[in-house]
Amino acid sequence: MEKNNNHIYRKQLVLEQMMIEIFDAVCKKRRCPVCGDEIRVYIPARYRIDDFLTDPLSCPACESEPRHRLLALLLGKHGVYPHPRRTEGRPFRLLHFAPEMGFLKAFGKHSGLDGFEYHPADLDAERFQKHGISVRKEDIQRLSFEDSYFDLVICSHVLEHVADDRMAIGEIRRVLKPNGGTAYLMVPKASNQPLWKVPKLGRTLEAPYVATDEQRELLYGQHDHMRLYSDDFIDRLEGFDVEIVAPADFLDEAQMDYYRIGESAGEIYVCRKA
Repeated sequence: MEKNNNHIYRKQLVLEQMMIEIFDAVCKKRRCPVCGDEIRVYIPARYRIDDFLTDPLSCPACESEPRHRLLALLLGKHGVYPHPRRTEGRPFRLLHFAPEMGFLKAFGKHSGLDGFEYHPADLDAERFQKHGISVRKEDIQRLSFEDSYFDLVICSHVLEHVADDRMAIGEIRRVLKPNGGTAYLMVPKASNQPLWKVPKLGRTLEAPYVATDEQRELLYGQHDHMRLYSDDFIDRLEGFDVEIVAPADFLDEAQMDYYRIGESAGEIYVCRKA
């Protein structure tokens, strides 16, 4: 009986949120910070009615979710989106792992201008071919780039998929330029997930006996995740000066509402190579 009551209560919350979205769409327009399009309403990212409760509302134009919009706004605040400020006398190189389509188009449009070089990369580079986009095939654990090559690295929701995330973080640090080279890292953490999906943890959950898709779905929240991070993720970022940026650190309530960014968007780890 209690389970049924909880289900009914959740459906009521969903319907209330849907009505708010519909009313809001009639009353105001919004501009997506990733693609720049003017839209009236964000939609559930995976087209499931329950997604209204976990706040992954996506842009209907570029499919950006809250975490993407949060990243775009912070990059813009730091002067590197939609393209970095010109660096006199030398190129500005950006390495972007598993780039989302909105970022790909925005960065790609400016690549080659004013010394800006955009290098999108993915282990499954073939998946971008259907969009007519060239992405370099790279294993983040074993990068082919030379040391100290990039000014900026973007790596959002990638590290939880790789077998050895510490090796991947080491590779990111290796290819960044010293004295200012910066990585923007984002990972899904237990504290940002809905209560009914994953448990709350005091430390990262990473168990060698978890070997099947079903076990990973149960313990980590997704079948292709290799671990579930907690607040101790920062302990893995050795060799960086790290600033953790949450939505409320640079956005007020009105801005968070305008861009449909909730605390579930997570934090951005701004990692500067010493």
